[in-house]
Amino acid sequence: MQKYSPILALFVLVALTVVSGTVIYISGQKNAAATNQEVVVTIERGPCFGFCPIYVASVDKDGNVQVSGSKANTEGTFKEFSISYKLNTSAVDEIFAEAAVINFFSLNDEYVDPYITDIPEMKISLTKDGVTKSVRTYGLEDTVPVFLTEFGEKVDELLQIKARAGII
Repeated sequence: MQKYSPILALFVLVALTVVSGTVIYISGQKNAAATNQEVVVTIERGPCFGFCPIYVASVDKDGNVQVSGSKANTEGTFKEFSISYKLNTSAVDEIFAEAAVINFFSLNDEYVDPYITDIPEMKISLTKDGVTKSVRTYGLEDTVPVFLTEFGEKVDELLQIKARAGII
């Protein structure tokens, strides 16, 4: 029987955790607990083969925002970040107004193209009246409706993620 090094086993466990996206999920859970408020909007952006920012942003009904992730700097390397700030609740209200326009709570749970390999994944979760709906996207316009990609960009804009986190 061949013995495996505990370090190798730990490496494999960490690699599998990162690949499965569990790290992002745990970060989102930590953000929710930090505010002691019900998180009503969460947006997650996954990696690509380039310099796409990777982050999880959560906002509660009072406008408290938590963002953590990693971003490319001018040298082309990634640096982790974590920020908290407060927005006017009108930003949260506008997200839900935009969600109503696209009928977010009736969308499919996933819009995924299994043949695409270099598009950052996006997942948006909204909670209203105790009901949470999550939509995951990974693909181009033939798989992901343009209005859903635009909705993700609007959520980023309203939560001021790129400006506050200094994402280039």
